[in-house]
Amino acid sequence: VRLVGSVEAANPVTDPLFGIESTAIVLERRVQYWQWYEKIKTKRKRKKKKWKLKRKFSYRQVWSSSLINSKRFKEGAGHQNPTTRPPFASQTFKATQLRLGDFFVPLSTGSQFYESHARSLDESILPPNLRSQARRDGSWLCVTALESGYTPGDLRLSFVERRLPRLTVIGRQRGNSIE
Repeated sequence: VRLVGSVEAANPVTDPLFGIESTAIVLERRVQYWQWYEKIKTKRKRKKKKWKLKRKFSYRQVWSSSLINSKRFKEGAGHQNPTTRPPFASQTFKATQLRLGDFFVPLSTGSQFYESHARSLDESILPPNLRSQARRDGSWLCVTALESGYTPGDLRLSFVERRLPRLTVIGRQRGNSIE
């Protein structure tokens, strides 16, 4: 059997925390935190037949999907990051069955051809206590008390859907499945 069409999740892929549903094959919740990052640059110098290491420390603020422990920074003063986890984290939700038209197809179908698309969001998906602090920044929904800029501990959230382009699937039909 030869089928041509769009492969989608047989049942909606759902993020239960935010109630977002999608027919995409993969729905990815991305959460990042605005934090301090320490960069260490090391130079080796040779002096009188001995090697000496010289380290230079620099700091900048970055978005990161994991908490950065600032207690280990060489220069901790003025570079503190939050130590408590935010109320939600990054997570990936995957379809358990795929469909092409009326037929089920293997989960591995076309996985190397995924196309990623950012899903648009609005503040209504956030818990009520965070909605008033939310603002858009591209495809991200940012939670911050500041009108512009960010402060360590602020977070941002986005959803990415991974879909397959129109595909041709060739296989053996068994009932309503293609193998």
